[in-house]
Amino acid sequence: DNLDSLKRHSPPNRELLAQGIGNVVSGMIGGLPLTSVIVRSSVNLNMGAKTKLSAIVHGLLLLGCVALMPSFLNLIPLSCLAAILIATGIKLASPGLVIEKWEMGRNQFLPFVVTVTTIIATDLLVGIIAGLAVQYALNLWGGAPLKSTFRTPVELDRHDEGQGRAIIANAATFSNWVHIRSRLVSEGLHATMVLDLSETRFIDATVMVKIRELQQEFQRAGGSLKVEGLEEHKPETSHPTASRRRLIPPASGNPFTKA
Repeated sequence: DNLDSLKRHSPPNRELLAQGIGNVVSGMIGGLPLTSVIVRSSVNLNMGAKTKLSAIVHGLLLLGCVALMPSFLNLIPLSCLAAILIATGIKLASPGLVIEKWEMGRNQFLPFVVTVTTIIATDLLVGIIAGLAVQYALNLWGGAPLKSTFRTPVELDRHDEGQGRAIIANAATFSNWVHIRSRLVSEGLHATMVLDLSETRFIDATVMVKIRELQQEFQRAGGSLKVEGLEEHKPETSHPTASRRRLIPPASGNPFTKA
């Protein structure tokens, strides 16, 4: 979604359903397990693709090459394929991204380093699991209650039609963001919504980034999402999307009001 020039929101359940059906069919005909890969998506986007038709055409071209000219595919040097993957990987994880993760604080930098290192040392799945485990541990250390892992209390007050206020309790983290987002968009992206974080103990960096993205979604749809209560939290670093922990007395400053 972040790579999409049109900033559309893709439903994650649809991708999970497609992968599940695809793996069932692949297994029934003796094929290998399959999954979506960001490398091919990023290549399509870099070439100017704007719709999911590009992924379908990409797959058909691969199928045609494998079925009609496998001998020619075997003539391609592996070093050439490796160079393409390395060049694409550098674009996805550029030095600038590493610096940004460092500036956001340990809540983002440590999981990032652990994920990359573990992937290189073992494989993709182990690396992702290791990164998630480190992120979850850091969130617990930062003050996120165990009970708010996947769902956190969201009090939604509807003032008038198309207007509402959502008060988030406990913690807002990467693991419960889907639940929070579903409540925020329940009135539609064209609505006027206030997100009150004054009662939230801990907000991780992922949610800070997602809130900004959601604000842009509301704006593009003709609505608005206003954030309140961040002045009562202390950011881990000076980065505008660093993780935050609630303090008493409250601190000052709201990164969402900055240009």
